[in-house]
Amino acid sequence: MFCKKYIFFGIVFTNAFLFTGMPQALAQSFAEDAGVADMSLWLFVFGLTFFVLSLIALVVLSIIVTRAARRVIEVQESGFFGDPKNNERFIIGKILESEIKTNKSKIEAYLIVYEEKLEALNDTETQPYYRKSGDLIQRQPALERSVFDHNKEKLDVLGEELYSQVVHFYARIKTQPDYFNLESDTSLDDAIGMISCFVNNAKALETVAADLIQSLDEMLKV
Repeated sequence: MFCKKYIFFGIVFTNAFLFTGMPQALAQSFAEDAGVADMSLWLFVFGLTFFVLSLIALVVLSIIVTRAARRVIEVQESGFFGDPKNNERFIIGKILESEIKTNKSKIEAYLIVYEEKLEALNDTETQPYYRKSGDLIQRQPALERSVFDHNKEKLDVLGEELYSQVVHFYARIKTQPDYFNLESDTSLDDAIGMISCFVNNAKALETVAADLIQSLDEMLKV
C-alpha cells in the first residue's frame, strides 16, 4: 500500500501512521501544516522564476537600446546629421524634385491637348475646327514655382552646375500662362504654324524638366 510521507520536526511519518497511529484531530493538523509547506515552496519557485525571466528581459532590452544608440552615433559620424549643410541640401533637392515632377506631368497633359489640336488641323479631309467661332489657345502650360521661390536664397547648396539647371528651368515657366485668340479667319498654315511653335516649346521644356529630375535624383542618391 502506498503511503505518503510527511516530515515534522525531523521525524518522517507516513499517512498510514498519521491516520491510524494518532488521534484524528492531530493527524489533520499535521496534514494541514504539510499543505502550507507545499504552498510556500510553490510560491518560492514561482517568485524565483518570475525574477529570472524579468532579469533576462531587462538584459535583452539593454542590448537593443545599446545597439540603437550605437546606430545613431554611426549616422551622426557619417555626416548626414552632423553637417547641417548636407541635410539642407538633401531637403531642398527632395522638395524641388517633387515640384518639378509635378510640372513635368502638367507639361505632358498640355502636350496631349495641343498635339490633338495639331493633328486635327493637319487632317485635310475635315474643316478646321476654329473656322466656326475661333479658339482660345494657351501658349504654354501653367506650372508651379512656389518651392523654387521660397528657397531662392538657399539654392547654392545644390552646387554650381545643378543650381544653374534649376534656375534655367524656372526662368522658362509661367504660373499664369499667356493666351492667344485664334480668329476664325486665320489661315490654316498660320494656325498650324502657331500651335506647332507652342507644342515644340512645351516639348523642349519637358526635356529640360526630365534632365533636371535625373540630376536631382542622382544627387539624392549620393
